[in-house]
This record gives sequence, structure tokens and C-alpha cells, in this order.
Amino acid sequence: MKGVLSKLAKRLLFTLQSRYLGCQQASERVAASHIDRDFLMFQFMELSRRVRSLFQTLAHAQGYAEERRPKISSIFILKVCYALALFLCLLPTSLKTYLHVHLYLNQKLIKIIEIRIAMSQGLSRKAIEAAIQKYGPVIYTHPEDQYLPCSVEWFLTHCTLVESKAPGSKTVHPLETQLPTGPKEGTRWYLDIEDSVKPGNMESAKAYFWVFSAYNGHGTAKFDSLVFNKVERTGNVNLAPLGEHVGDWEYVGIRVDNTTQELIAIILSEHGKNIVFDKAAITKSFTFQDTTHPIIYSSLNGHANFPSIGPNYTEHRKVLGIPFGLEFNLLNTTAAGGPSINTSLKYQLVNAPYLTEDKVVSPAWVGYPYRWGPEGTAINMDAKTLGEIIKVVIGDKDATKLIDTPIVLLASELLHIFVKADVNGAGAPMGQSPWRGLY
Repeated sequence: MKGVLSKLAKRLLFTLQSRYLGCQQASERVAASHIDRDFLMFQFMELSRRVRSLFQTLAHAQGYAEERRPKISSIFILKVCYALALFLCLLPTSLKTYLHVHLYLNQKLIKIIEIRIAMSQGLSRKAIEAAIQKYGPVIYTHPEDQYLPCSVEWFLTHCTLVESKAPGSKTVHPLETQLPTGPKEGTRWYLDIEDSVKPGNMESAKAYFWVFSAYNGHGTAKFDSLVFNKVERTGNVNLAPLGEHVGDWEYVGIRVDNTTQELIAIILSEHGKNIVFDKAAITKSFTFQDTTHPIIYSSLNGHANFPSIGPNYTEHRKVLGIPFGLEFNLLNTTAAGGPSINTSLKYQLVNAPYLTEDKVVSPAWVGYPYRWGPEGTAINMDAKTLGEIIKVVIGDKDATKLIDTPIVLLASELLHIFVKADVNGAGAPMGQSPWRGLY
């Protein structure tokens, strides 16, 4: 009987996987044309039918009599429900889904499981703009940040569009319409910047979907030297030029219920991660301006987003040694008092392909698939930075004898793992998962 259950469970997981791929392909077609909504609904209904059929087969155990049907453990039920929940989480968030599971249990026997998946109507353009004006966050930059946000239009006036392959053309200060679009051809195109672009331009800055900064500054780490696992000394180390890159796209997401148009989640970008705050976490973590606008703090140089001020440690590492050890964290310092952007007032709708009425016309730069900066400009950790780390570890003693010790080598290697040692431009927004509604 265990073999039968195992085969049925595998069939269920295969069904979920294959139907998810079908739904994903269908949802991509929906993004291009609203006509394919019926096809997507068909995929959902077919999934419902097949899963229901599998559970009916499981309940009847291939013809066993009522009294001899296999007993299903609650753990198995939980695993199945978890698989279904995971499947729904993977669906594009532009589709609002509901899962209704009706379990009719009799002495731990499953009679039937019915699944219904329904879609709600997406917000109209008017409703989208109303939500932005009501819930658009206020983003505060750090008072000491030298690399502030700017608009794409301003950024392009300080760049040269370079073609790396023949004929090798160059366009100084390209217009949006001069940016290449369509399928990406490796690293054929990139943007070479002028030094004058790095400070950004707060006056032109606005929210698109991400917040755009012309330059991402260096990283900073907090190091603690350990003696027999106890902190002996501590210090903050400037990791420049590690962490620096051109064209910094950072993301702040405001999720609104399509039906009630209430704020239900906030998503913040944090060094390639997307941190989701549900309604309970929003109440606990955020403060608001004018009652409805969440306040968000952008970290010094790196521009990761956080709901409060402070050091905001990430990427904790600890390397133990005898007698010495090393513990360090990346610092994402946020503070009040810096220049701010009220995104409910300064924004531009650039993409909403599902709208059939009052459509959003995307600016030409949305289709640019290449990096927002140079290509192939790697930088390695320099001796000065490594020397600062060693000084924190051993204090004022002579550090030259310990350069090759395992603890220093390991710390150096870890830094390269979680601090990008390059100044390549950020990838295009359209290639990032949040652009497709996946967090």
C-alpha cells in the first residue's frame, strides 16, 4: 500500500509541476495580450480537475472496499496542502488567487478534496494612481550619502552608449529612443558614464517601480576581533572599492488588495533580496507620514531599503581561531534628516501591460535589456583594505607576520563572496523577478 501512495504522491507533484509551467507560460502570454486570459483559466481548471481525480483515486485506493480503504496520516495531508500552497505562491502575483480546500474526513479517510482557483479583476489605471497617491512611500536617503537618486532622463545626459562589437558605434548623451531594445545579444551594448553623474540629481528623481540612483557607493563592514570567542576589539572598515557599481536600481513594492484597495504588504529590496512585510509586520515595523504613507530609509552608499534607522547588519560571518577569531557584518546604515522623495507626488507609470483601456505607454528605456553601466570592469580587494582588517583583528601589533594566516585568508575570501568586486552597471529592471511580480 505504501508503494501505491508513493506513486500517487509522485503523480500529484508531477501534475503540480507540469501545470505550473503551463500556467507560467500562459501568464507570460497574458502579459502580451489580454485575449489569452481564457487560456490561462483553462490551465487552472484543468489543474483542478486532475488533482481532484488523483485524490479520488487515492481515497478509493484502486477499488478497495469502504472498510479497507487506506488510512491517510495527518502528516501526509499537511504535505499535500503544503505542496498546493507552494504552487500558488509561485504563480505571478499579478493574478490574485484563492485556494478553497474542502476536506471530508471519516476516521482519517479522505473522501474528496476540491480545489477552486479564481482570478480577480486587476486595478484600472485610475485605481492604480489612486493607490499610489494614497500609499506611495516617502523614501529618506542618508544625510551623508554622496550618491543620490536621479531620473533616467538625467542619467542619459551624462552617458555614452557604446557598442562593443563591430561596427563599434558610440552615441554621446543618447536619447531614450536611441537605446537598443529587443532580445539581449550578450554584452554588445553598455553605458559609459561621466564622473559628474555619480552624485545623482535629487531634483529630477522620481519613482518608476524601482528607485534609480546613478551610482552605488562602497560597502562598509563591522569587524570584531575575538580572543577565545570573546570580543577583544571592534571597528568599522571602509571596503572601497568593493560594492561600487554604476546604475543602481532599488525596489520598493506596495501591494494593494484588488478588491478592497487596502494596503496588504510592503516589499523592500536588500542587496538582491526582497523582504516582504505583511499587514502585521507593517504595523510593527513601519512609521507613516500623513497616516497612510510608509516611511522607508535608504542605506548609506548601498541604497538597500529598511523600515527604520540604525546599522541594519546583514551577511553575518564568524571565523573562529586559536587563540584569535574574527566576526563581521555588513553595515547598512540608515538615518533621518537626509534628502527625501515622496513617491506619491513624484512618480511615473511606465508599465501595465494588462490594461486594455487607458493604456500606459512605456518609455523607450523600459525595453533596454543591457546593463546600466560599463561591462567587464572587475576590481580586487586592495592591500590597504586588507591591512585595515588585520589591524582590527590584532590591534596595533606588527601585522606583516600574520598576512598568510588562515583567518585572514578566509576573511578575505568571504568578503569577495558577499561584496561584489566589480563596478559593472546594474542589470535592466525588466530582467529582475519583481518586474514580473515574483518576490
